[in-house]
Amino acid sequence: DWSSDVCSSDLGNSGLGLAAAIHYVQRGAATVIITTRNAARGAEARETIESLTGKKGIVQVRILDMNTFASVKDFVDGLKKDVNSIDIVLLNAGCVELTYTKSPDGWETDLQINTLSTTCYHCCCYRGCEVYSVECSI
Repeated sequence: DWSSDVCSSDLGNSGLGLAAAIHYVQRGAATVIITTRNAARGAEARETIESLTGKKGIVQVRILDMNTFASVKDFVDGLKKDVNSIDIVLLNAGCVELTYTKSPDGWETDLQINTLSTTCYHCCCYRGCEVYSVECSI
């Protein structure tokens, strides 16, 4: 019974994240939080999910850019303010850059998105934000 479950799917506006979000709604989750870097794409994804499942008012769209620690912190702060618990989290964000680029925080982009921000997100949600700061000392 998923009727009281809260599910979150990183990059829920496309690919595996979108497929997982659709599945969570179909299974009867009470709330499904999808993340995106772009509000318009998130709104389109929510409309797609609602159209495919026939269920409205379940999907929340939240902004999360795993390329910056500040965005991760803002996202987690919002969750802590608005959500009592999350039952399922799909940590799906990832990238493959073919050229060397740095994140706004100074880390190589693949490392920032695929490892550092994902780890910070996990630690904030499951171990408390006391271990996390904007600098994200790892």
